[in-house]
Amino acid sequence: MYAENLKTSGSYFSQSINFYQRQSLETPLLEVEAGLPQGAITQICGFGKSEAALQIIKDNSEFKAAWIESNQELNPLTLSEENIDMAHFICKETGEHMIGLCQRLIKSNLYPLIILKSAPLDDFLLRKLQLTVEKSQTALVILTEDFSSSWPISLMLKAQRHQNTESISIEVLRQ
Repeated sequence: MYAENLKTSGSYFSQSINFYQRQSLETPLLEVEAGLPQGAITQICGFGKSEAALQIIKDNSEFKAAWIESNQELNPLTLSEENIDMAHFICKETGEHMIGLCQRLIKSNLYPLIILKSAPLDDFLLRKLQLTVEKSQTALVILTEDFSSSWPISLMLKAQRHQNTESISIEVLRQ
C-alpha cells in the first residue's frame, strides 16, 4: 500500500516545545522539525492526504486516534493492510453532525490525535474548533481538498502521491 513506502522510524510524543509553545506529535512523515502541534489545527490537502493521515496514525499507534468523516469512505480493509491497531482507533461517519462530534471527542481528552475529513470549513467553524482544541493536548488534523488561508490553522501541509513510486511527499505550505 502507499503508506508502506513512507519513511517510518518509530513514534512518540515530543517533550520539546515548538515555536507555538505547544507540545507536538512527532511523525517521521513530516520534514517539519516541530512535528504536528498538539492543541492546534493542522490542515492536509492534496492528492494523498488520506494516506498521509493514516501514516501519522500508524506512526503513533500507541495512542488512541479518531477518524471523523461525513460519509463513510475509509475502508476497514485498508486499516488492516496498514497494520493499524483497531484497539486504539475509531472511525465515525457523522453526516451533518461532524463538528459537534469532533468537539465532544476533543473535550473528552481520550484521543490525542483526531482526523477530520471534510469539505472546507468556514472561519466561524474553524474558530470554534480552534477554541476547543487549544484547551486540550489533541492534535487535530483536517483533511480538505483545497488549501485554506484561514488564520486558525497552525500548520498547513500539501500531500502529493507519486504514481510511479507509490510514495507520498509532504510540502509545508505554512508553519
